[in-house]
Amino acid sequence: MAQAIIADVVVAMLGVTVSNWFGLVFFTIIVSLLFTMICMLLYHMFGRVGVLFAVLLALIQVIVTGQVFPNAMLSGFYQAVGSILPMTYAIHGFEALINVAGYSVWGAIALLIIFTAVLGGIAYLIDLVLKRRSDNVDLPGNDE
Repeated sequence: MAQAIIADVVVAMLGVTVSNWFGLVFFTIIVSLLFTMICMLLYHMFGRVGVLFAVLLALIQVIVTGQVFPNAMLSGFYQAVGSILPMTYAIHGFEALINVAGYSVWGAIALLIIFTAVLGGIAYLIDLVLKRRSDNVDLPGNDE
């Protein structure tokens, strides 16, 4: 959450005109929680390699969300993949808050909260499974 507030302070120091500062701070915190949840999930699933997967996933999301190439230049497959990735909705929300774009900030917030809840639930289940495995291994007399 600290990185979200620092990012908002930097935006303010750069003199960026924002239509709703409270909305921007709130939205930045939600996006920060979501991408922290993604990193946590990948770390729980793959260990240290999961951090590398998180970086690769971020790079892929930047490309398929139309931030490097316009969406019209991407194939239909990549456009479809981009429409289900969370960074697409994060970018739409930031554009709506900063540039007053025609996107719904509330729609982006709802989708990002759903992404966060689902990923948090998956991470929790993975943590429970790993804990049960470690509990079964540590039991005395468990000579499987």
